[in-house]
Amino acid sequence: MERTMVKEPMMSADIPKQFPALIRRICANKAFSVLHVPMPAIVLVGALDVPRMRETTRRAADLFIEYGVQDSVNPDQSVFVTPRLRETSDVEWREMTRAVDAAAAYTNRYDGTIGVDLRFLDDSIDEELVGQVASKLNEWTADARVVAFVGSPESLVPDALAKAAHPRRICRLDIADEVEHVRALYAQMMEDALHRLERAAGPLSDAMRERFDECVAERSGYGNLPRTAHELRILADAAIVDCLEPTDDDALSIGEHMGE
Repeated sequence: MERTMVKEPMMSADIPKQFPALIRRICANKAFSVLHVPMPAIVLVGALDVPRMRETTRRAADLFIEYGVQDSVNPDQSVFVTPRLRETSDVEWREMTRAVDAAAAYTNRYDGTIGVDLRFLDDSIDEELVGQVASKLNEWTADARVVAFVGSPESLVPDALAKAAHPRRICRLDIADEVEHVRALYAQMMEDALHRLERAAGPLSDAMRERFDECVAERSGYGNLPRTAHELRILADAAIVDCLEPTDDDALSIGEHMGE
């Protein structure tokens, strides 16, 4: 049973095609499969939606068990945590750590496989918070196996995790094609949304285009863009609705005309 902090729409949830081979390669190391040396975090860099991250975490636990690397006594062999994206980053992180601690039913610390959605830190310049997250993930690896999901290749998180794990080396897997796919999909969706807005409101002024961009930014949490077509469509639809709603400036303009 995964401990996910938000409910997501049901959709297909395949895992990155390179991932099983990476797990097999890691488990072939006798330090992990025979001597049970703590395994450093596995970092997946690329755009995965929540269902795929959840399924990747579950599949990782299955493979770790199959290869004799994981022998958890807790009922949940894997736990996946993702933020609500409704609070500040430090609040999000505290909620996520509590969810992992709650999964330790029979032990002091959870000993299965932990999947952590760290996309909320993709655009963070808070080095102190990123360092705290990296230290906690490294602490978890003493008992559990950790799979960290990072959206942006420019994120500070992978380097922070590598620093926290030193002299051990983290395992990093870049999914560049996934990143490019989402970027292209985002551009296409936003262009389509502007066309739909123009059909509803008439020719778009520069002010209306700026308003649309602001609505998208606010709805997405200023940089925390969705990772699936379904989520991008919801974002675009919401931004269109926001743009079509009267603003205080519109009401003021109407009032001035009525007073003339």
